[in-house]
Amino acid sequence: MIIMKVKLQTLLIAFAMSTGCNAQYKNESKVITLKNDCFFDKQNRRIIDSLVNKIAVVSKKGSYFIFTIDNKKYLPCNMPDGYVGKKIIMSAYILQEFKTEKVIATPIRIITASIVNG
Repeated sequence: MIIMKVKLQTLLIAFAMSTGCNAQYKNESKVITLKNDCFFDKQNRRIIDSLVNKIAVVSKKGSYFIFTIDNKKYLPCNMPDGYVGKKIIMSAYILQEFKTEKVIATPIRIITASIVNG
């Protein structure tokens, strides 16, 4: 069941990427070049869900970026510097939270992101 769910999520992300992350916006958006490194990759976190074409507001808490989407906080592992205070549209994998940790936000790995104009 989990494999089927991951495959479906992968298809949804692939569709979002093929149609363009900014497909629902008429203004030209600036694509964000994401970091290659993701500190969550070394922790063997499972993909548990996905976000597709979500509007996020970028903020920072300490050295970590925080995305706020529909009043929920997400912790992206591969966001580059320079976007604090910006509104972006993004798709991402939602990653597993370990029972033994206390997180400041739900961990995610961004797949695509663009700055929203206007």
